[in-house]
Amino acid sequence: MLHGVQRRALARAFHGQGSRTWLIVGTAAWLLRTANRLRSKQPQTVYLEALAPGERLVIDHLPPPPTSRRARRQARS
Repeated sequence: MLHGVQRRALARAFHGQGSRTWLIVGTAAWLLRTANRLRSKQPQTVYLEALAPGERLVIDHLPPPPTSRRARRQARS
């Protein structure tokens, strides 16, 4: 949602009327998105359980994120 607000606000600030208010709204949306992105980089506990003797733990990883813009857009939808 913030991405859309940011995009519209900055488009109106630079390509539309040149409004300073839209520039501030777009900048604030960008700052919120950046703060959320930085905050979410912390590792999350996905599974937590004690192992009994003789049990084993298998760790698997997620596939790498898409690298192209088109692939990222398709993954989002």
